[in-house]
Amino acid sequence: MPQVHINYYSDMYMGANYWRFLTKEFPMKMKNLFNISHNSEETFVAGLSMAGYGAIKWGLTYAAEIAGVAALSAAVDPYRLWQDEPIRDTLFKSEFKSKETFIGSENDMYALLKQVKKETVQPVIVQICGT
Repeated sequence: MPQVHINYYSDMYMGANYWRFLTKEFPMKMKNLFNISHNSEETFVAGLSMAGYGAIKWGLTYAAEIAGVAALSAAVDPYRLWQDEPIRDTLFKSEFKSKETFIGSENDMYALLKQVKKETVQPVIVQICGT
């Protein structure tokens, strides 16, 4: 799996464009290098913890390109983590710029959920969290 460090699967405000790499460049390279289907009905993403957030974000952002998502112990609300744990402020500012710009952005799961409701094609999402 590609390494995206601690960046919450985003094109960082101050840093690399991990989101574009992961969702566009890497899959195309793998599909062309290996015999992997280009059909959305056969395309699935999965992730654990922060990668679970990335997988759900991927499915909601590109609903027509993804048939299903598996999110395991997904960290689905970076904004709340940011609010509850001020120690994350420096990291999250480099990722998302500010709390104000996060709300309603392409990284805000609640905004993405509102957007996907308007889509006719929706991925199946399985979210599992242990205790």
